[in-house]
Amino acid sequence: MDEYKNIHKDIEIYKEKDINDDTVLYHYTNADALINIIKNKQIWLSQREFMNDKYEIEYPMKKLYNDGLLKGNFQDLKWESFLKTLFPNWDKQYIFSLSLDKDSLHQWSYYGKNDGYCIGFKKGQLKRMFETKNISFEDGRVIYDGSVHDILINKIIEKCNGNIMLEITDEQKRQLSEFNEENKGLFLILVLSELKDVKYYIKTITGFMKQEVNKCEDEYRFIMDFTPLGTHN
Repeated sequence: MDEYKNIHKDIEIYKEKDINDDTVLYHYTNADALINIIKNKQIWLSQREFMNDKYEIEYPMKKLYNDGLLKGNFQDLKWESFLKTLFPNWDKQYIFSLSLDKDSLHQWSYYGKNDGYCIGFKKGQLKRMFETKNISFEDGRVIYDGSVHDILINKIIEKCNGNIMLEITDEQKRQLSEFNEENKGLFLILVLSELKDVKYYIKTITGFMKQEVNKCEDEYRFIMDFTPLGTHN
């Protein structure tokens, strides 16, 4: 489903337009990581499930779950089962986090334990580096506005509800016809868990959503979803 391929079609209109390839993005890190970057010419990506915000995954996914309940979805699926059934492998999603603030008190307090450093990268240089390595990625400014999150969550739900029937097999349609109304939601979620394009869309678009309390980070991030490889030059 091509409409799930270009995440920016749905999120770019909610982002500020003052960022271009010459914009400098800042990566806060410690001395050991800085030495590794210079000596080995490598940057390390972070698994999304191990980011410093413990609500990195739970916040947007719980909004999706709760809003889905209000729209008649997921009734037969408890929260823990919802997350486990749809997205059991968060270790395949990696993030390179930066900031648009070159002198962030919040970032210094987190990384500046007597050995903090702030490294500037031009956005265009980072994009070309990932493109050269044939790494598929999405990049953009993190969205902290809860009202925009609601719009994006509704868009996810509408897309899934409107297109999932186009993707399921004839056998799955036959099975669906045998379910009563109470269990159809559960069956569709199980089918959804097998649709890679839809899962990629959901995981990526929620990757740009963080709680407003984190707004001081002014984060810009690159998100990649692929088989875990650890680090990339």
